[in-house]
Amino acid sequence: LLVIVQARMGSQRFPGKSMFPFAGKPALQHLLEALLQTVERSRLCVVTSQDSTNEPISALCSRQEVLCLQGDENNVASRFLAVLLARPSTYFARLSGDSPLFDFRLLDAAAALIEPADIVSTALGKRYPSGMNVELMRSRVFQDAYPKFSTAGQLEHVTSYFYERGPELRRIALDCPLADAGQGR
Repeated sequence: LLVIVQARMGSQRFPGKSMFPFAGKPALQHLLEALLQTVERSRLCVVTSQDSTNEPISALCSRQEVLCLQGDENNVASRFLAVLLARPSTYFARLSGDSPLFDFRLLDAAAALIEPADIVSTALGKRYPSGMNVELMRSRVFQDAYPKFSTAGQLEHVTSYFYERGPELRRIALDCPLADAGQGR
């Protein structure tokens, strides 16, 4: 399993959120430390854009000895494709770098459900609270579909294409066991 964390400094609603100090550390550092409890360092990658505002993200990854790939500002999906080509894996997980409280055990739960699915997601079914979202996807499905991405939204939101697709994709929901946990989104 390859874990890809997308992070950026240029959020419109909360600029710098991935590096915002939270309990004495940047939010992204909390997430990386949690992930390293279940994922080998060599199977973890942060993707961000080449914009110079993202240098603090790159510097943090360097200090944490985690690969950081910088790519096209407006094509997040191309960054994922570059990682998948550089570090082949049957499956990959997509996480957001602004989730300092992410429970790394959700990765294990999703991985336990992935066969025979193409995608396992907390965005399907009974949702988890914000910050506890994860998607696991079959890498070949992503790579085969990438040339078909045709809208700015599909390039920016990476997996939106797969939620728009019909029943040809095998999807499994990773349901939250808590009642009303994901309400109020």
